[in-house]
Amino acid sequence: MNKSLTISRVIPAPLGVVEAYLASPGGLLRLMQSQNIRRLPPRGSTLAQQFQLDQVTFDQMPHDAMGLPDPLPGPGTKATLARVTLSEGLASPREVALARRRLTRLAHDCQRLHEFALPPKKIVITGAAGLIGSALLPMLVAAGHQVTRLVRGGGGRASELPVQQAMWQPQGQGAGALDPSVLDGADVVIHLAGEPVGGARWTKARLAAIRDSRVESTKLLARAMTQVKTPPKLLLCASGIHAYGDRGDEELTERSDIGSGYLAEVVRDWEAAAQPVRDAGVRVANIRWGLVLSRQGGALREMLPLFRVGLGAIPAPGSQWWPWVSLDDAIAQALCVLAREELSGPINGVAPQSATAAEFCRALARTVDRPLLARVPRWMLAAVFGGQEEAICTSTRAVPEALRGAGFSWEHQTLGEALGWALGEAS
Repeated sequence: MNKSLTISRVIPAPLGVVEAYLASPGGLLRLMQSQNIRRLPPRGSTLAQQFQLDQVTFDQMPHDAMGLPDPLPGPGTKATLARVTLSEGLASPREVALARRRLTRLAHDCQRLHEFALPPKKIVITGAAGLIGSALLPMLVAAGHQVTRLVRGGGGRASELPVQQAMWQPQGQGAGALDPSVLDGADVVIHLAGEPVGGARWTKARLAAIRDSRVESTKLLARAMTQVKTPPKLLLCASGIHAYGDRGDEELTERSDIGSGYLAEVVRDWEAAAQPVRDAGVRVANIRWGLVLSRQGGALREMLPLFRVGLGAIPAPGSQWWPWVSLDDAIAQALCVLAREELSGPINGVAPQSATAAEFCRALARTVDRPLLARVPRWMLAAVFGGQEEAICTSTRAVPEALRGAGFSWEHQTLGEALGWALGEAS
């Protein structure tokens, strides 16, 4: 008989939160996403079967006895201890690493759900299939919220999660199509839709699509929200950290002025498009996210192929500041805004430790264990990326002042931690 190997992890959340998370398809999908699997496991299988483990058990322990800080309130409050049992003779180092990674995701997600707990809300979300939306949507489901996705055109592939769908058309043929009744009585609208900034050369058509997909869609939502009898109480709208423009080494808080340049002007118009909602007394929060680190999308996915074959390089001058945030922290920042009513207006959705382009590229090269080439001059970036060099070479040293003031804590505080989690299989 093979010996057993047991892996344990303390979860700073009550057992009830853990049980609700695991009973929800949203929680299970989040665990699958920790392995970069985007689909739910077969229905009816146990947690151990889903992850090919011998056994998964959970016990309650007094959190104060374990030295855990708040957000678990009160002496004697129970936290959860998770144990995963694997057959030592069958468990490879990779299987052990994956089990640890799943427990890490379980612990962090349940801590966030406990920290930012809310009564069930009616939430309408756009961009649920995007990088941030595809991770936030299952968390909202796991939290017990009633979610409606706004989808365009044919609607795409139906969600595996128990959410409703409604049609809208913010731009293109049939632009302006949105039944305001979809928003009537909703508590929150989360607006994440927008054409990706990267991935293609910045032609005139591309620039127009980047702007209109953000500005016109926000105008459409704002107009609909002001037309309903019972408007939502919060519009949480994605935004961009390039709002500040190219500012060198200046530390930029939410109180800093909007800068200049194409992306800064897009952000200015994007955030201004929600003004009718503000005027109606609705809380509006614009999370100005930095580079969201995930192998599933964004700038990191575009950089990885070159870095993995040893062709990564530092874009000149290398001293420009690249604000970043891990995907899990970006999701937690959205949950924080939902739960903290004092958060409104612009919010810098970045990590507390900034990095220059040179530091970022060196850290990425270390993470994939490949050499790093010399700097690439701006003229070469312009020839290859056709306009995107503005985003690549802009220096934005953003500081998350609003989130710090709200007591937000980061899961990944250093760039090395964030890249290791985003690209690795281990926790």
